[in-house]
Amino acid sequence: MSVEIRELTEDDRRASDALSHEAFGAPRTDRDPEPRPLPPGRHRVGAFADGRLVAKLSAAEYTSFWGGAELPTAGIGGVTVAVEHRRGGLLRGLFEAGLAPARENGVAVSTLYPTAPAIYRRLGYEVVTDLITVRVPTSSLATLAVPDSVRLRRATEADLPAVRAVYRAWAEGHNGPLSRTGPAFGASDAEVLAEFSGITLAEVDGVCVGYCSFDRGTGYGPEATVEVSDLVATTGEGYLALLASLGSHASVVGNIDLRTSGSDVVRLLHRTSHWQVVSRNPYMLAVLDVPAALSGRRWLPVERTLGFGVEDEAVHGYRLTLDGLGGGVCEQVPLTFDMPVLTRRGLAARYAGSQSCASLRAAGHLRGDDRQDPWLDALFTGEAHVLDYF
Repeated sequence: MSVEIRELTEDDRRASDALSHEAFGAPRTDRDPEPRPLPPGRHRVGAFADGRLVAKLSAAEYTSFWGGAELPTAGIGGVTVAVEHRRGGLLRGLFEAGLAPARENGVAVSTLYPTAPAIYRRLGYEVVTDLITVRVPTSSLATLAVPDSVRLRRATEADLPAVRAVYRAWAEGHNGPLSRTGPAFGASDAEVLAEFSGITLAEVDGVCVGYCSFDRGTGYGPEATVEVSDLVATTGEGYLALLASLGSHASVVGNIDLRTSGSDVVRLLHRTSHWQVVSRNPYMLAVLDVPAALSGRRWLPVERTLGFGVEDEAVHGYRLTLDGLGGGVCEQVPLTFDMPVLTRRGLAARYAGSQSCASLRAAGHLRGDDRQDPWLDALFTGEAHVLDYF
């Protein structure tokens, strides 16, 4: 069998759509009179066996926030292998081809949503958080009141820049959220507004301090739901006002389905223990370029030098030098005997703050000298959060 891996073109769209239908149950669009145009901001590659498309993936051009800094990110999606070619070793070559432009351009990290995490762990990815949907009874929010200082109103197109500013302020304070900028997020203000039943703004003295984007769904009664895509605020009063606005549906809607991740601040403000997880999508991270990923993020304002190794096909040494002002520079150096060594998966987990050094050592993803473990734990802080599925 002859296998060729190459970039996909518009001429491959029907075959690509047919493969998506086979793998994910996506609608059969490959039979439409005119194939759908390819979305922007994505690099697509496919594996062809004897001229037939049998595997594919796309790498989207994103940026995401890590350690308070915005880093170029390759978002992998649409990974699909035909039934007859699964477990045939095609993925490694596909990922190498799909990520080649990202590596050439110094992209620091790559992320994806797996259906089977074990497949991607072989490629250096590790689960660092989950995108979840939680169900909260509307009645549990009905007792909340809008703070006197907050005004609620429906967003218009003119408000979308303020909505984006609130989202960015929230995202900068967490590890993992996409910046929602760049070619893959090219929707106009009108198009963004049209995606939802509405976007509710929370304002204080005319300044937007939070927003809630929601879909009303159909029907009414105990089984009816309001689906919330974003519930984001920069102040506690903003969150309380938006939660109260959702509680106002209590007479006609039984539940609020909220998309969230990590330890959402909403749990600090929600008065009851009702918080039922109804769906969960793991989110995986791989560090593509160690110096770029560590030099690009912000750090605690301490002066410190740390040496460590990262094991891939070989073990490479790195030195991270912190300047005491929140900046740092990472460079590749010769490996020395006193350097702790992380696997690629271990580095991803520690980079995202999702696993401690003790846990990584127990799982075999960190070995060697342990004297720097307290620093590795202290410096890579912050739970990962995501709100966008791709």
